Amino acid sequence: AFKKKMTTEVNKKVKQNTNKKIVEKIATILLIVTILGAVIGGVLIYTEKIDTQNIRVKAKLIWGITKRYMEKIRPDKEGSKSKRPSFGEKRDMTKEELAKYDGEDEQSSILLAIGGEIYDVSSGEVFYDKNGAYHYFAGKDASRSFITGCMKEGCPQNIDDLNEEEQETLTSWIAYYRDHPQYTRVGKLID
Repeated sequence: AFKKKMTTEVNKKVKQNTNKKIVEKIATILLIVTILGAVIGGVLIYTEKIDTQNIRVKAKLIWGITKRYMEKIRPDKEGSKSKRPSFGEKRDMTKEELAKYDGEDEQSSILLAIGGEIYDVSSGEVFYDKNGAYHYFAGKDASRSFITGCMKEGCPQNIDDLNEEEQETLTSWIAYYRDHPQYTRVGKLID
């Protein structure tokens, strides 16, 4: 019985050490891949083979989404569910009307426009309210900012001069909002 118990204990220790070594090897591989990715990315940026502005924008957006998503799903995070009313009606709006739904008023819906189409993003309050990573987009049509990443007041928003790649990027963002399961189309932005 003693020999059997010792054999079982030894087998457990061997298995634990083996699992620890596997985890360490995986961590080492991930570290190497991350370093290689950074080096290759740096070389491509240095040699101007890739559009750094576009990468920065996507990295910011991905980080913001990930950060907010993690905050939202944590059960200990109080107030993570949206308490805002959805807009509820379909209608076209002027820029001035749209500006009233910028996420500042906690009792009001949050709307944004992209490509002249207005969407209710109230269910994404955690992203678009006054403390959200994408608050800049709320209450206006900031279509060009989805492409350039410029999120400061005064950024030009004219989309008439977009090149083909920029137009494709804008089209993919429009599709994102159009097809989003929780965001609804309200109407068009009018003059």
